[in-house]
Amino acid sequence: MDPRLQECLQTAIGGRDLGPEVWGVLGEATRSDCWEAETTPIESRVELLTAGWPRLNAPPSALEAAWRLWVPLALDIDRRCRSGTLFCQGILGPQGSGKSTLAGALTVLLAHLGQRAVDLSIDDLYLTASERRRLRTERPALRWRGPPGTHDVALGVRTLEALRSGQAPFWLPRFDKAAGGGEGDRHAWVELRPEITLTGPVRAGHFFLERCRVQGLDLPLPENMGSPVPLDFLDGVPADGWAVWSREEGEARLQMAEGVWSVAVDGLPVGWQVLTARPDAVIFEGWCVGVRPVLRELSEEDLAGQSNRELAAYEALWEFLDQLLVLKPGDLDWSRQWRWTAERERIGRGQGGMSAAEIARFVEYFQHALPWATFVEPLIASGRCDLVVEIDAEHNPGRIWRPGGGLER
Repeated sequence: MDPRLQECLQTAIGGRDLGPEVWGVLGEATRSDCWEAETTPIESRVELLTAGWPRLNAPPSALEAAWRLWVPLALDIDRRCRSGTLFCQGILGPQGSGKSTLAGALTVLLAHLGQRAVDLSIDDLYLTASERRRLRTERPALRWRGPPGTHDVALGVRTLEALRSGQAPFWLPRFDKAAGGGEGDRHAWVELRPEITLTGPVRAGHFFLERCRVQGLDLPLPENMGSPVPLDFLDGVPADGWAVWSREEGEARLQMAEGVWSVAVDGLPVGWQVLTARPDAVIFEGWCVGVRPVLRELSEEDLAGQSNRELAAYEALWEFLDQLLVLKPGDLDWSRQWRWTAERERIGRGQGGMSAAEIARFVEYFQHALPWATFVEPLIASGRCDLVVEIDAEHNPGRIWRPGGGLER
């Protein structure tokens, strides 16, 4: 991190006048990065950083990342969105590398620029818990979610096709990583908003969604939404009956013939999002987004060999990518600490999760499923990604470069 640049950026977000010295430091920083001055001019970067920083809810340590990556990338996507067609920005990186943080920052900054952007993770496309259990009986090596073969690729293709050329409403699948004590599941459930009501039967203590109404209008439900929702987070709910869900003043309400139960919205399962207007951009992120099968001999008995075989089916998803960015850590083993930090935060919010030992095994499993040197380095070397961002252990960007050419830093 450059202390002088950090000081100048603090001056900028503080709303103070930028004197010649500050403009000189910022100008020097932009001249040595990979962004084109014609498409991401320094004045636009300062303006967006100043206006967008309060909305990002980011720590001061992220200020340089915002200046060097978040803001210029948002300006670049904004320019590409003006064609009127959906723009899909891919983000590839190992576990804990900051993919979701970058995606969230881009949606906030693009909103300030007048562009509707949504984030979609490859995790949101995982097979349901019951589907993955059946998969494990056929392929014991896939004992956890993660590797290619544990996703519903057809669901991803349908989602992106609808966002690109379909009619409203638009549905975004969401995966609940905390479900089942950390096993994770995708539910037939919709993120409750005040204008939404959900109805359906309760059977054996599970809610089965049959109807979704938005502002009084029935919406057709997506195909293969997911598993019924277990109601074990509510005490005293009858095992069977008819249920209506609604939301009022930050609380969700479940109404049945036997009474009404309330729960804080943040205590609900993670549900699908429904959009009433088509977005301008999709930020599609994940640890294997954009990765292609490699043309080399890999044992079919090895997890990496199985991944290589499965990746062929994922190419239908990658066809939607307009641009691919790779977050490249200096040490892949940093993923263990990054993943454990995120898990502790999830557990601290009462959402359940895995132990440190389970996290270590989980990360190792991912690394075996998709070895970086086997799959990602050849992707970079072949120029099949558009931007590489090298990051340190604190997620700060170092060198940012374009495999296909262009300026480097």
